[in-house]
Amino acid sequence: MNFIEPLFIHHMVGTAGNTFCRAIANSTPARDHVELRYGINNIEINPDFVLHKIQKPCLFRGHNIYGLIELCNLNYKYSTILRNPYDRLITDWFWKRTIDAFKSANLTYSRYNSLNEFYSFLESSPHLEFYIHHLGVLDYINSQHFCIEECSRVTNYSAYNSAITSLQKKFDFVGISEFMDLSIYSYSKLKNITNIKSWLPVRHMKTPNRPQFNELPSRYQNIIKNKTVFDRLLYEEYRENFHLEHSHFERDNEFKLYFDSNLSINNIESSEIDSINFNETEFISKIKLLKDNIKIGLFGIGTFCHNLIDKGLFSNFEFVAQFDENTNLSSKLSLTTYPDFQIPNFEIDVLIITSTRLNAHYRRYAIDIKKINNSKFIVI
Repeated sequence: MNFIEPLFIHHMVGTAGNTFCRAIANSTPARDHVELRYGINNIEINPDFVLHKIQKPCLFRGHNIYGLIELCNLNYKYSTILRNPYDRLITDWFWKRTIDAFKSANLTYSRYNSLNEFYSFLESSPHLEFYIHHLGVLDYINSQHFCIEECSRVTNYSAYNSAITSLQKKFDFVGISEFMDLSIYSYSKLKNITNIKSWLPVRHMKTPNRPQFNELPSRYQNIIKNKTVFDRLLYEEYRENFHLEHSHFERDNEFKLYFDSNLSINNIESSEIDSINFNETEFISKIKLLKDNIKIGLFGIGTFCHNLIDKGLFSNFEFVAQFDENTNLSSKLSLTTYPDFQIPNFEIDVLIITSTRLNAHYRRYAIDIKKINNSKFIVI
């Protein structure tokens, strides 16, 4: 068997790195998607450490991966993906706020409260520079999200120079999340990846209650701009580099086909059932084939499914769990997003996904639930 190079993705929070990595790992050759999480805890690098025992194709990804290649004396380079630092900052803060809210019943999580807390955070923080510190100064021992203490160990000017040096010497690819299609395609060419999988089905869920940068009052837009000067400078430089190095791929017919295969996010998230050729008769026939008294889990309870319940279609089955896409309960059940949460071990015989909206991230959570419960799987 030919050796397949392991990939090391330095995934910085809020850059769509999860989406990028899942698409690459699912392409050909397929790679195990290994997430390295250490946070602020020290790790023991011994002969049994995972990076010393790479025996099959792997894609290693993590917020805490930078510095591990050198520590393990491996002859590889990192890759990463950058996003507009204004948007990255907003996603970072609201994502952490969401996690804190779920972990503590005492936190009142609402759009109004969150926005006011965010404004206070913007005003009180001496600076908001993130990339320049996480691309050179900070290694794998960090708290992942923006932390003013961690991002103030050296001056921003020194951190910027360190980040530029690091990117030039230790990274072989820097993608741009605003050009996700081209980033995945270009990286695939660099790493001899074929049969490139769509990124849309594995797209990470949008952070709840997160505003867009252009929705913020001008006062707070200006604060973000003034406090991320170096991050913006670094982002613009590498966005320009990306364009110069990879824009020629846009002329490839292969890229055009890949681009066309990825429906726009707006189209996907607003797709009604009729537009995905839903066959009601076929679905009902699948349900009728199920044995009586089995345990069913329903995921994404839409109007259509309520009508079927009213008609008595499920009267012979036991409902074990319902996951309603409108309650955000599903986001507590993600294996990959919230590793601290334990998914309840529902004894589900059949998991049915039903929704009047084809929404990729809800599908992914349902798939996570299926993996835990080893249930049969019906998607509508």
